[in-house]
Amino acid sequence: MTKNVPPDVAAALSETGECDLGENRIDELERKKAFFECRGLGVRWHWLGHIQSRKAQRVLRCASVIHSLDSLELFQRLERLAEKEERHPGLYLQVKLGRDEGKTGLERGAVEPLAVRVAASRFPLLGLMGMAPTPPSEPERDAVAHRAFALLAEIAGGLAPELFENSRPELSMGMSGDLEAAIRAGSQLVRVGSALFEGLEGSARNAG
Repeated sequence: MTKNVPPDVAAALSETGECDLGENRIDELERKKAFFECRGLGVRWHWLGHIQSRKAQRVLRCASVIHSLDSLELFQRLERLAEKEERHPGLYLQVKLGRDEGKTGLERGAVEPLAVRVAASRFPLLGLMGMAPTPPSEPERDAVAHRAFALLAEIAGGLAPELFENSRPELSMGMSGDLEAAIRAGSQLVRVGSALFEGLEGSARNAG
């Protein structure tokens, strides 16, 4: 994740060999994408935030991978826009793993029907994404994350492998604070941001 750091800092990360970068604010994604393109830096941009309907077209234009497909309605909108834009980024279905009001996602029973729908489209279906619920206290963070990520792995294991682009569902889960639990549960993609840019608080403030 390159949120809260300016484009030049994100570019320095790409120059170390990291080709997959993520954003969750569309203004920042557009700004960094333009910065990278002007300098001939080739990276794959991942969209990691909730997609508001009015911003769906902008996300579709910028992102190579979208990790937050959380409803049939959003998919239908993306499908309509994709025909105009001639862009079909890879998709992850976002699954709700807790009751946090600020975190969206599909209920368990809605995952398979949407997976079947996406698999029949021109969008590559890559896997499932989930975020651990907010723990009641800091000492419980690891246990709460482990249960949530184990649940996502269980849901993924119940889906037909042939629905997915790579003949298996990839798991996108884990952030700086719970990446160890995510990796133990089988995550292939972790969203590490603050841990990479620790000590760059001044640059982060300058990013706005």
